[in-house]
Amino acid sequence: MKKLIALVLTALMLTSLAACGQKTNTSGKTSENMGTVQIANPWVDCATLDEAAKLAGFDIAVPGKFDGYPNKVIQAIEASMIQVMYFDGDPSAEDSSMVMVRKGTGDEDISGDYNEYPEKETVNIHGVDVQLRGENGLVYSAIWTWNGYSFAINADKGLSRDALANAIEEMVTVVG
Repeated sequence: MKKLIALVLTALMLTSLAACGQKTNTSGKTSENMGTVQIANPWVDCATLDEAAKLAGFDIAVPGKFDGYPNKVIQAIEASMIQVMYFDGDPSAEDSSMVMVRKGTGDEDISGDYNEYPEKETVNIHGVDVQLRGENGLVYSAIWTWNGYSFAINADKGLSRDALANAIEEMVTVVG
């Protein structure tokens, strides 16, 4: 009988301790959405490159087009970065491929592409040292710094070296 009473008392103590350790939900939220924090998207859609430049505090020269990528979306982060995304289809469609051009303050890698590529090489394009990363002869990411800014071009499907070199040359000769 003493063992039964001890067992019951132990169970009650454990239950009360477990209840005391739980957080009380007074917010009306369900447990499924408590504890999740979403970070606000810093990118602002811009209608023009001039609008993006005003928001970022600097301008950007971008290629007029990339063959096969007719749709363009321009975005900026205040006082930080501009990106222009060229899509081969509807920008909101999941199956659209993209070529993205970025310019940002500082000298960090702003590509957002942290994949490891088997082919890495630094080449000089119109007086600018550009780090190319890719595979099978295609370039998926190119990064460089120039005149106090960081630049990046990323391509979902990869670009030929010639297409990339032409794009970079267009960017640095327009501004430089």
